[in-house]
Amino acid sequence: MVYLREAEIIGDIDAWLITAFSPTRIQATIQTLTEQTTGGQNPAAARLRTQLADCDRRLNQYRAALNAGADAGQVAKWINETEQERARLEGELRLIPADQAVSTDGLAELLRQTGKLAHAVVSADPGEKAELYAQLGLKMTYYPQKQLVEAKIVPASTCANGWCPRGDLNPHAP
Repeated sequence: MVYLREAEIIGDIDAWLITAFSPTRIQATIQTLTEQTTGGQNPAAARLRTQLADCDRRLNQYRAALNAGADAGQVAKWINETEQERARLEGELRLIPADQAVSTDGLAELLRQTGKLAHAVVSADPGEKAELYAQLGLKMTYYPQKQLVEAKIVPASTCANGWCPRGDLNPHAP
């Protein structure tokens, strides 16, 4: 872990926060987010499909090992474990909604709320900033070769306070 002097980066971080979430940048950010998600595959579904492909690869290897004379009891155990894992992954994949498109209005509201929080963080007491940065989802990575600090906002969830930019994902619930 590397520690940087807060005084060296805090001004730059605060300036970035104000700029990144300013009202004038909302449309550009929405366009960027839309371009990244339009026609793209749901990351969770892609991860599950990759894991399923890995299960299939392992099952083929186990069957080949069985055909080559490996211990049938041990190979059967591996096959059963992998088939159980595969069934679990298929179940998780079925639970992912086919289309969870985020509405433009929802993104705009989320960015406006994040902008308000960013302004509150910038004007906060220095002793409280670390906690506020964490609540905002600020993640910083230092690259010593470049002497560069990369800052990103990684929200814990896009849904907060009963509001979700994707709309009601469970309309049948009471």
